[in-house]
Amino acid sequence: MLRRHAVPASRRKAAAGLNLLLLLQLVAADVKQLSTSVLGEQPVWVQNQSADIVLDFRKADPQYKHPSPGVVQIRGKDMRVNFHIGYYHGNVAMVRYGTNFIVAVRKMHFYKTLRSAIQNYPLSTKKDEEYISWWGSKLSVCSVDSLTLQPRSCEDYDPRTWKECEWSKGFEGAGPEDPRLIVWPGKGLFMMFGSKPWPKDPSGTLPEQTACEGPWAFQPWLVQLKSYGPAPDPADPWGQGVVRLQYLSGEVPKEGELLKEKNWNPFIYKGQLFFSQQFDPHVVIQPMPNGTCVKLFESSSRVFRNLTSKPRGNTQAVLVPAAFSGEVRDFYLGVVHAESQRAYQNYFYKMQAHPPF
Repeated sequence: MLRRHAVPASRRKAAAGLNLLLLLQLVAADVKQLSTSVLGEQPVWVQNQSADIVLDFRKADPQYKHPSPGVVQIRGKDMRVNFHIGYYHGNVAMVRYGTNFIVAVRKMHFYKTLRSAIQNYPLSTKKDEEYISWWGSKLSVCSVDSLTLQPRSCEDYDPRTWKECEWSKGFEGAGPEDPRLIVWPGKGLFMMFGSKPWPKDPSGTLPEQTACEGPWAFQPWLVQLKSYGPAPDPADPWGQGVVRLQYLSGEVPKEGELLKEKNWNPFIYKGQLFFSQQFDPHVVIQPMPNGTCVKLFESSSRVFRNLTSKPRGNTQAVLVPAAFSGEVRDFYLGVVHAESQRAYQNYFYKMQAHPPF
């Protein structure tokens, strides 16, 4: 069962996630214990008692003042960029892992290239569609100042080993997106991210060859960042590289439609990983080590039906003990976002701490 807190906070699309992330991951921390036993003094974010903390990546990210690239690599060849804006930092996820805070961030820039510059890319007879619009993305993992929650040092991170497919629609994504950090007790720290899969024929140039090895044109992937304990467990199937998460909901794409799966909310229950795959209705799925996800529960979530658009997931929902919240029962606290007039409205929600959630 889900309960929505009507506390919307408008955010520009490009920066969605910068200011909403903190209360979600920190509300379950015992602030008093954290301040005295880990930090040694009361941190700034506790003094402010606010989740509205703007993260400043200018010093931490060496690519912050990234100039227009001039050219980009597409299919292994240099392509001239005709228009460029960015970088932007967004889709931020922050967790406390052990005694340290860690943040993952998506770095985005937008650019255009001519369709005709790419071999066999579908052309358009419309004058305003002579270009391909690209959202280029990179992921960074950053260390964090525990007192201010500001990022200290960032390094790019991309565990993928495959060449991306193409959508051939005049709009393309390039690079991994939407990082989610997951603290999985007993196993370690994981990242879920979104990406295109590989093409049907990695050596081909025709649209039917560069098309995505489906049925998904975009989907979530899971990878272990840090293992629990001094060394990785070679017997743990979740620590063996990037896992392609796949959930066959029965949805069949229409002719020419791109099937995309994203915006799952992860949470841990009794030592196992689950995802809120969607919120209206609330569908809970569980991944197997091979990446196949199985639907376990579906329940009504009428509270979301008054939103301006379909609710989408953000970062990990965290368990809030009743002893901490003062409520009668434990619950999970998470965040969803809904789009309204090209901006995101973000909402906290409470979820039962037991099946069917």
